[in-house]
Amino acid sequence: QEHQEHQEHQEHQEHQVTSTSTSKSTMQSSKKDYPSSSSITKPSPFHVVFVLGGPGSGKGTQCTLLTSPKQQQEQQQIQTQTQSQTQSQTQTQQTIQTQQTSQQQPHKWSHLSAGDLLRAERKSGSSLAELINTRIAAGRIVPSSITVGLLRKAMEEAREKEGITHFVIDGFPRSLENVTVWNEEMMTTTTMTTTTTMTMKERAECVLEFVLFLDCPEDVMMGRLLERGKTSGRNDDNLEVIRKRFVTFREESMPIVNMYEKEGKVRHVIADRSVEDVFKEVESLFETLS
Repeated sequence: QEHQEHQEHQEHQEHQVTSTSTSKSTMQSSKKDYPSSSSITKPSPFHVVFVLGGPGSGKGTQCTLLTSPKQQQEQQQIQTQTQSQTQSQTQTQQTIQTQQTSQQQPHKWSHLSAGDLLRAERKSGSSLAELINTRIAAGRIVPSSITVGLLRKAMEEAREKEGITHFVIDGFPRSLENVTVWNEEMMTTTTMTTTTTMTMKERAECVLEFVLFLDCPEDVMMGRLLERGKTSGRNDDNLEVIRKRFVTFREESMPIVNMYEKEGKVRHVIADRSVEDVFKEVESLFETLS
């Protein structure tokens, strides 16, 4: 009888060990099937260059040139030539130069125009259309929440559909309110090398690389806008509205340029020259970005 009781006791202990082992195995399997939230990859942050300048300074023209398919193709050809040259060197040199080429490859930049997004929204017939139309016709700035919302939507769609994360945004920001709302919505930081700032960049949704300012005299801009108004069909390309736009730029947008200037973020380009000469200087600024 004692022997039987001893045997039953051993079988009970073995059953407990087996149950415990099975329970642990189930828990481990459960952990594998359901990854923690910390393992979820965060979307790549946006990288932005603001392009500022008075009405008619050439913001849209330069942004279009910078992001045109031809420009992207020329950059790709340069990369291909560089890679071909490295193939004729030793294995060690190939490895080094391949790493350097990878680090120096220009990103694909996409052009977003705050004004174009607003005009498109106006034509969409949405509830915001009338408000946007009234503001633009009067040469006044549209509420920041609307502009930032449209920009963010366009950027997120480009990232999701095409994997684009680098943007040149022309005509924005145009007021201190624009800057405030943008920073709040996009958690924007700037590119620097301090440890604190690098930590901020890791958390930021958007990195402001620099601010490109196209500096052009008002009389030159006036002539360009009047000429454009003959064919553009835009209701803000007439003499009366142009004068209002100049006043708005001086009073609301120039303080923004001056603010970024004090922070060391502005890159000045004289814009009363030929399109080609201006573009050469603009292009060189983007070549410095990794």
